[in-house]
Amino acid sequence: MGGIPDSPSLNPLRLSGTALPPPLLLMAKLVVLVFFATNELPQVPDHFLPFVPGMEELGPPRVFRGALQTLIVVGAASLLFNRAVRASCLVVGSAIAIGMVSDRIYFSNNRMFAALILLLTGLYEPGTRALLVRTQVVLLYLSAGLNKALDADWRSGRFMDSWALVTDNYELYSVVRSLFPGAMFPRLLAWSVIVLELALAAGFLWRASVPAAVWLGALNHTGILVVTGRPFGMFYYVALASYLAFVPWPLSPRTVAYGDPTASLAARAARALERLDLERVFRWRRAAGPGVAVEMEGRRWRGPVALWLVMLHNPFTYIVYALLVTLPFLASLRRAAALAFLLFLLPLLAPLARNVRELAGRRPTTTARA
Repeated sequence: MGGIPDSPSLNPLRLSGTALPPPLLLMAKLVVLVFFATNELPQVPDHFLPFVPGMEELGPPRVFRGALQTLIVVGAASLLFNRAVRASCLVVGSAIAIGMVSDRIYFSNNRMFAALILLLTGLYEPGTRALLVRTQVVLLYLSAGLNKALDADWRSGRFMDSWALVTDNYELYSVVRSLFPGAMFPRLLAWSVIVLELALAAGFLWRASVPAAVWLGALNHTGILVVTGRPFGMFYYVALASYLAFVPWPLSPRTVAYGDPTASLAARAARALERLDLERVFRWRRAAGPGVAVEMEGRRWRGPVALWLVMLHNPFTYIVYALLVTLPFLASLRRAAALAFLLFLLPLLAPLARNVRELAGRRPTTTARA
């Protein structure tokens, strides 16, 4: 049977029992894993060209750089093994931020976003529903959309023409562009990005639209990764990880019932997922019938949807995906893994589709005449 533990574990795949809610802790762990998997640690700078005058006097460059790297390693290890998780987030986020302040060359938007996510996670207060991190995600898309909308090169499409030159698919871009008159195609692409980013900012503000916003955000970033072959440093990974701040996580075990693993593929998959449920988010029991079913929030799901819900609430799913798309020796699988994960998130759109169908199915009522 089991249950969600109420004390922290040294197992990195366990999330409960700490000062952070499970999805926020998982998000922070993914950010530090990405930091190391993308080989960011050796790039941490010394105080070569600081933004703040006087920082170049803070000891020998080698010592300064070594101190930042040590803070990151210690903080990351503490976070991954569930010890002082809020303080660990503050330590790692601060070290990355100090590195950027100490060297203008090291500064980048993707590193700044990663540092902010960790710092705001470290500032989390119980009962606030990760408000600081959620606000940062909304501001990310709002500011990005407004910045592009106010830029003449974006509005005219010239930026898209310039950007296409450095992608892996410039020939295809040129062919498609030639099918449209003038600059219509790059302008259409540019305004599609602007509208999408502003829509994401709005979508993450309302609970009902969050599932659609998560999928559309993943579609946007995955599309860019597939077309250009570039994750833009850590940005692709950290952006998707930040969506976990909006994910409701089971606070008590849900029930999974599955039949004889030798009788059906779904039951075999459920048995495998039971072994990976180290957090014991679900109560597992054998059922007389075939297949698998999940009971959550007073509702019951069967078959593939039930298996999807189990995977959606298992840290193992996200950690495996993060490693697949970040480790250098798996780079050839990056685009395929990103597309597969996008399809994995597709069922998030089901509630939106159901609401649209219900709205379309409504008929105007008429009042009987007296």
